[in-house]
Amino acid sequence: MRRRLLNFTVDLPASWSDITRELPGDAPPTIAKRRGVGALQFSQAEFEGGPPERLGADDLLEMVKGIARSADRYIAFDESTISRPGICVGAVSLALDGNFVRVWGVSDGEGVVVATYTCGWRERRPAEVAECARVVESIRIVAPLIVGIA
Repeated sequence: MRRRLLNFTVDLPASWSDITRELPGDAPPTIAKRRGVGALQFSQAEFEGGPPERLGADDLLEMVKGIARSADRYIAFDESTISRPGICVGAVSLALDGNFVRVWGVSDGEGVVVATYTCGWRERRPAEVAECARVVESIRIVAPLIVGIA
């Protein structure tokens, strides 16, 4: 099922649901697999003056590695990039404070979305991480939703 989150849409598998309202405070959009072990959160990357021109998969990889470097006590591994017409992705995995974390940067050349999957290190399931990757690769950035009063 196609689902809108912030300024983008994703293909949400039937076994996944939006759990944002179940989280405290102003949590970013978050989805989780029913009977799964982790959660996938999304945020928009913002750049002064808009994203750089010709933002590619390698640029996104460097961006998510920079996010990883901002964490204390981490070990980064499993770097990857994808470049297809209309979408570029850079991703890195982290071992962080007893958790498995995978961070993706996704761009269509106009906007950037950051997706972060987190679960306990010992609970991680490669199949669930692969489902997250498919969700992330389904991201399509759309025009901002504008609400007005007439």
